[in-house]
Amino acid sequence: MNKFLGLLTSLLIVLLIVGCSSENTDSSNGSQDADATEKIEFRIGTGNNESHPHYQGLVKLKEVLEEEGGDRFDVQFFLNATVGDDREMIEGLQMGTLDATIPAAGVVSNFVPEFEIFNFPFLFPNEEVADEVLAGPAGREILDQLQEQGQGVMGMDYWEQGFFLLTNSSHEVKTLEDLEGLTIRTIENEIQVDTLRALGANPTPMPWSELFTAMQQGVVDGQQNPIANIHSAKFYEVQDYLTITNHHYGPSIFLVSEIFWGKLSEEEQQLVDKAIKSGNEEAKRVMREQNAAQLQEVEESGVVITELDDSEFDRMRELTQPVVEKFSEAIGKEFVDRFYQAVEDAQN
Repeated sequence: MNKFLGLLTSLLIVLLIVGCSSENTDSSNGSQDADATEKIEFRIGTGNNESHPHYQGLVKLKEVLEEEGGDRFDVQFFLNATVGDDREMIEGLQMGTLDATIPAAGVVSNFVPEFEIFNFPFLFPNEEVADEVLAGPAGREILDQLQEQGQGVMGMDYWEQGFFLLTNSSHEVKTLEDLEGLTIRTIENEIQVDTLRALGANPTPMPWSELFTAMQQGVVDGQQNPIANIHSAKFYEVQDYLTITNHHYGPSIFLVSEIFWGKLSEEEQQLVDKAIKSGNEEAKRVMREQNAAQLQEVEESGVVITELDDSEFDRMRELTQPVVEKFSEAIGKEFVDRFYQAVEDAQN
């Protein structure tokens, strides 16, 4: 009898262990299934709207992740600066409340000094030279500074803004003398402020989100931006004159949060990188195709468009050269010389 009870007890213990193991396995599989279906949120903020070529680039980015990511990514767009201006969105990346943004290089330079070189007036002579330099070692060196200097964000790629044009609601700008006293909005950047001041204007730093209303109410006379920004924000509704100055070439910087990046597998990181580059190619294609048409639309709306004589460009370069020299010393003469050499090499 005692032997029988012992065997019965042993059998019950074995059944209990098997049952628990089975339960743990089921629970583990359930957890794995939940993990497998849980999507990766990819939250991207921008100050631009659906009319801007960057939005078309973001749509392409999302398509690539959806087609090749096996339904792993949930890409979300926050447009029109709804989650803050450029600086606030970069800070969101650092805190992990946002995953990516595409600010102007002039804003990124507030975090890493090397980006200041993109604020230098007349840095690139044309788009082709800009493409070659930014895609090469000189461009990569600057992007890498974000991580090297511990900013909590990663510089993934250069997205295009284009060459800056000048608009105002006061009078036509045909010569440098016409710039005298005009109140021109700029981003909060010393080089851009000093450049406008050197040209005779009165620079006024102001957030992008406030600009349209400020021009409408006469708080500022005008602003400087590429045609894509001018067109998509409908500045032609509150501006009467546009001058093709091309005094800055402004890339935007596609930034990703290190917090977000660290959550991805190596395969997922490669896919996100591919999607960002595909988005860039699409945005650039759309932007360059539309530039001439957008300029024509602005003119048809009643805005007077003025092209400067070569002699005026020469005067502008001469007047702004002291700005280049001043800030070359500030951010590192050796670095600046290397970058200008890359620009020169790209022209040969």
